[in-house]
Amino acid sequence: MRFSTLLPLLFAVLAGCPANAPPGLEPPRRPSSQSTDRGPVDPPPAAASGRASDDRSGETRPPVEVAQRLHGRTVWVDDGDSFQVRIGSETIRVRLYGIDAPERTQAYANKARQALRARVQDRQVSIEQRDEDVYGRIVGVAYVDGRDVNLEMLENGWAWHYKRHDQSPRYATAEAEAKAARRGLWADENPMPPWEFRRQQVEE
Repeated sequence: MRFSTLLPLLFAVLAGCPANAPPGLEPPRRPSSQSTDRGPVDPPPAAASGRASDDRSGETRPPVEVAQRLHGRTVWVDDGDSFQVRIGSETIRVRLYGIDAPERTQAYANKARQALRARVQDRQVSIEQRDEDVYGRIVGVAYVDGRDVNLEMLENGWAWHYKRHDQSPRYATAEAEAKAARRGLWADENPMPPWEFRRQQVEE
């Protein structure tokens, strides 16, 4: 075999082509670090940040497991399902998990606030945190002297069971019994749930 014939084959071998490849065959290209047999690889999507709220109650969905327990003294009650607690030198806002009390311009709003105030104002409370809502409030279950304050608000008819966020049979039973006994806001024939009230406010 002549040297002029061997020379192209030698170049092909050094370039990575099969030894019997015809002269002029291009060497195989190395795959890009951003490509596969199925085409370019897209970078992974950025993780979603922040929490979303499905309505103006500020409660998140779905709730997380118990994150921590907080202990402090109640210094202010905002309404029937939220209040403020002093922990050391810090004041935190708390939103009661699993219940929804009347909005401030709804019927029974003041009575619901008074009912919660009677249970927690100036009292040592333990908060079983479930999450933090979009307003920065701790969402959790409040206990005073070992009693579930959220449950008591339902038992006495001053709040609705917020089934969209909680499926506790205990809370559902408490609401049903208060409704049957026409306690609290259930004295009305058909009180408007606060989530429907908020929806109407948005639509208007």
